[in-house]
Amino acid sequence: MNESELTPALTKAKIGLMLCPNSVFITTILFSLKFSWTTSLPTAGTDGLNMFLNPDWFMGLKPEQRIGLLAHEAWHVAFKHMVRRTMRDPSRWNSAADYVINDMLVKSGMQIPDGGLVDSKYRNMSTEQVYDILEKENKTPNNNMPDLILLDANALPDKGAAGSGDRIHTNAKALDDAITDLLVKAKTQSKARGDQPGTVPGSIEVALQKLLHPKLPWNIILANYMFALAKNDFSFSRPNRRFMPDFHLPSAISEGLNHVASAVDASGSVSDMEFTRFLSELDFIKENMNPEKMTILDFDTKVHEVHKLNRDQNVASLSFHGRGGTNLNCVFEHFEKEGKPEVLIVFSDLYCGKIMKDPGYPVIWICVGNPKAEVEFGTLIHMEAKDV
Repeated sequence: MNESELTPALTKAKIGLMLCPNSVFITTILFSLKFSWTTSLPTAGTDGLNMFLNPDWFMGLKPEQRIGLLAHEAWHVAFKHMVRRTMRDPSRWNSAADYVINDMLVKSGMQIPDGGLVDSKYRNMSTEQVYDILEKENKTPNNNMPDLILLDANALPDKGAAGSGDRIHTNAKALDDAITDLLVKAKTQSKARGDQPGTVPGSIEVALQKLLHPKLPWNIILANYMFALAKNDFSFSRPNRRFMPDFHLPSAISEGLNHVASAVDASGSVSDMEFTRFLSELDFIKENMNPEKMTILDFDTKVHEVHKLNRDQNVASLSFHGRGGTNLNCVFEHFEKEGKPEVLIVFSDLYCGKIMKDPGYPVIWICVGNPKAEVEFGTLIHMEAKDV
């Protein structure tokens, strides 16, 4: 089987999945995986970062089954099946995971490869629940497509390794974190591009909500600025009960803050999880405070991108760069030239040199991972590591 046949067939299957209703979440995960053709596997498999496909077996599938296969493997990643197994029997765990995914795919109208494990009695169960039933019944189903590979992310599986589970990923925590970051990206893309509610399975949704739930009471933090800066139309409405359970604060409705600026530290000292948390807080500000204009800078030793959002745009659509050192002065120099915002929110670990003098407008510092950090002006808020 040559590349001229394989690549178009795989591309067509990917596009087919993209065209399925409410598929943004799962296709975002799919396109993050590195694809490799190998004859070392009888069918297909994933280790969470890579997808391995046997070319002869893949080409023997119907076009609709190829789409179902890609979705199946991507859902293994979404459910973190390769890191949730712990000490469970690998073959039985793989079968339990397949029952969960295949039922979901068949229910949605997708076709799966012949011989895939399907049984509606496991519907709405978690993989752990299905595994416990299989274990209690002392069953290890004859799985024609063992596809959970537990190995080094950059290593090709040995012949027969697929589904064996004998080799555990050398850094399960790193793999777990990498998949978590991917799920956050997929969720934000899904929300931005209009996937219907319920597209993301409940167990994943709960985990993501916990991760993405804003940790800072922005309605209180920005209240002083809103009172001072809002132009008109105040009404009394109940704020989020997580923050102020017993009384009401006035909130601006049509016209509140005119221009909120934020600067996101994209330097190498900020971890991926911390960066994800920064974007989560920004998304909450954008969606709930609804400023007329929002400017977002990403920087390290210099400003890399200047994103200008109006009320109809969202944070999820942005891309960020950086990963060098940290120089906060470039942020203030930018606004000195381009015009001062009404309030600037800086997300950083504040591992940097001396910061220039007070710029003359309100600055809110959100610091993570550096409890000893101090600033000479503005309001400093430390976000604890447990909140990230």
